[in-house]
Amino acid sequence: DSSDISPLVINFHGGDGYAEYEMEYTGFKELSESENCIAVYPQGTVAEDKGSTGWFTGIGCNTAGEVCDVAFISELIDALVSEYYVDADRVYASGFSNGGFMIYSLACYLSDKVAAFGPVAGLMYTEELDNCTPDRPLPIIHIHGENDSQIPIEGNSNAVSFNSVLEYWTDHNQCTETIIADGVDNNGDGYAWSATIKDGCNDGVRLAYYRLGGTDHEWPNRDGLGYDNDIDAASTIWNFVKDFDLN
Repeated sequence: DSSDISPLVINFHGGDGYAEYEMEYTGFKELSESENCIAVYPQGTVAEDKGSTGWFTGIGCNTAGEVCDVAFISELIDALVSEYYVDADRVYASGFSNGGFMIYSLACYLSDKVAAFGPVAGLMYTEELDNCTPDRPLPIIHIHGENDSQIPIEGNSNAVSFNSVLEYWTDHNQCTETIIADGVDNNGDGYAWSATIKDGCNDGVRLAYYRLGGTDHEWPNRDGLGYDNDIDAASTIWNFVKDFDLN
């Protein structure tokens, strides 16, 4: 029925990445066909300071002509809701690496339009954590490799650690319960995964922060087409975010 509206997943590529490639390897395209959701892959602009594609995270827009990707995504959501059969209350965002940082920018500055968030191998910049202004408690699922050599799980000079990000959102959401889930070594590489689940949060939201043992800077999948990780990021993220809406 053309009058039926569907949830929307916006998937952000990493630095020096392209939307077409993101569409091929993340698994959201296949998932959208089976789960009756709409998957969209925006393309980041070329950053002048590094000469490669990426996302201008943070609120930005301080000078005329400056790229402002939070505003871009806000307008993109409005256009998709207006022109396609998108459920405005069920817009979700996920991204890899620099795209994962962008997810936290949306959590800080666009929580009135995005219902739930799924960053992979991205963190929060220190400046952003200090200036984040979410409108409400937020459901977030974060997946990160413990051996990430590009965006270390311990953070770096520009970004706070995985644990600090979890602590920030636990405090913001006023979560009162912690569940530790120990996963299975599904691919037999000698490493498994674990997840810290924060429940008892305001407005019924949850946090799910996954640490993948033996995993570097990569988007985890289990598509059977090559090396399979212990978890599949797209389906894990979808099964979390689909429970939430803006109401």
